[in-house]
Amino acid sequence: MPAYCTGVGKALLAYSEPDTVQAVVDAGLARRTARTIVAPGLFRRELAAVRRRGYAEEHEESARGIACVAAPVLDADGLAIAAVSITGWASRLSTPRLAPAVRTAALGVARAIARGATEAAT
Repeated sequence: MPAYCTGVGKALLAYSEPDTVQAVVDAGLARRTARTIVAPGLFRRELAAVRRRGYAEEHEESARGIACVAAPVLDADGLAIAAVSITGWASRLSTPRLAPAVRTAALGVARAIARGATEAAT
């Protein structure tokens, strides 16, 4: 599944190096459903919105009937190293309601990784 049309992919790309995002855009944003973002400018605005909110949403962009909310796990430099998500049926999954929990889980994972790195360095 292409990263540009999934919640996890958008969460990772929003906190990636600009060259990584450019490579995705340069490769083309092929339409997978009627809701897939295929315009580079709109896609970049979507990534900016993800950064403002701290989480990404997908509503039937990768496949009909699927919704997702995802939050990045960030390293000390603010770059995404992983993401936490919840995916389900679009008709039953309330991404705005679940977003705070997903974001909290991602922050917890990032803290645990940082704590582990600090302990390993000592």
